[in-house]
Amino acid sequence: MTFPSPARMVTGAVGAALAAGFDTVARARHGKPLHPDGVLLRARIERTGAPTRYGTPWLDDRGTDTGVARLSRAVGLPDGWPDILGLALRFPGADGVAEHDLLLATTGRAVGPRFLLAPRRDIAGATYTSLLPYRAPGGLVLLGALPVTGTPVPADPAEVAAAVGAAPLRFDLVAARPHGPWERFGGLAVGGPLPTDGAALDPPVSFDPVLHPLPGLAFPPAIARIRGAAYAGARRGRHAPAA
Repeated sequence: MTFPSPARMVTGAVGAALAAGFDTVARARHGKPLHPDGVLLRARIERTGAPTRYGTPWLDDRGTDTGVARLSRAVGLPDGWPDILGLALRFPGADGVAEHDLLLATTGRAVGPRFLLAPRRDIAGATYTSLLPYRAPGGLVLLGALPVTGTPVPADPAEVAAAVGAAPLRFDLVAARPHGPWERFGGLAVGGPLPTDGAALDPPVSFDPVLHPLPGLAFPPAIARIRGAAYAGARRGRHAPAA
């Protein structure tokens, strides 16, 4: 008889606790447990290649990806209050069938603060990072989006939609070893709202970076187990019948 390792038992317990918590909050909100308020926008990624080679073409080589971006607030606090801001990206794979998701949140930029969530008000001036590292063939790597100087944009979805209608929000896409400097590997332009039926700024899209990993990148197993369980709990709660 084979028993799970202590590390697997710990990550399993943490994942189960997060899954139960996300399930409960999603049922109470009848929607997303985190990042309930947002706006879905067009996105274009122009990759130029990172100076450091990570062993995956998505970071190392030139290329273009077009898809969608969602800018959101994690807790859903009242307008004008600082909140953890989110930048989620989705683009199709080379086969046109697979989907790739990247989820970033506001953190600090330096080596220590990049591992800490940071409330912000200005969507266009915030630093967004993956918070936790990915595993590439060339080692662990953090991803981020650094703002290109522009006019401040409050995190209210309607104001975001109006702002990007006038001019796209632009970010430098960056990568770094967990304790190394950020290096630019491309640029991101977040453009106008997507055409939808009706006036909805935030049509339902469910991002999951564990189910839809980036090309050539994956989370370390312990992180994948915890995050996968949390996202599964959120989906379960969102699709549960209303109480």
